[in-house]
Amino acid sequence: MSFLDILLDRTFAYTWIGFTLLFGLSATLSSALYFSYDEQVKGLVEELIAERMEQLEGLPLPDELLFAVIFSNNAVIALVSSLLSFSLIVPLLIIMFNGAVVGFLISAVSAEASLGPLLGVGTYFLLAPHGVLEVPALSLASSAVVGILARKNYPRFVIASSLLALLMLLHAALVEQLLFLLAR
Repeated sequence: MSFLDILLDRTFAYTWIGFTLLFGLSATLSSALYFSYDEQVKGLVEELIAERMEQLEGLPLPDELLFAVIFSNNAVIALVSSLLSFSLIVPLLIIMFNGAVVGFLISAVSAEASLGPLLGVGTYFLLAPHGVLEVPALSLASSAVVGILARKNYPRFVIASSLLALLMLLHAALVEQLLFLLAR
């Protein structure tokens, strides 16, 4: 059985698509509920986002190597999600958390600029180019064990899906680096 046959397996495909949709749902709910969040919750999430931005901006790396930091961060998250995907709860929490942060970020940027939903849509479109690759890659990594369980014992599948996820994350990191540099 080829790698393509495994990717097209219904159980695996449904899981991969389900994880991707869960990310979108988490982002949408987080964005929609932004204004009902307690100020303490907003402060905590804004602090986490600001901390991440400071880490990226404070790096002594040339701009050309920023993608290496972004890629390694995403690769570690994908690896943890993949290795712990047998528990199902860890990948679910990782994907929901990442989706919630994206939704929160979109609404926070909109609220801060006082431009309402218009800027939120603009922020979404700035995030979308790398998210189109990053979210499915994270979902692919999270679905690895489900793919194995669906077809029993496919180490070749784990290697191939991991390589595909890493390739997608590499491209997403390059796009994210470009967007980060344009936003400065």
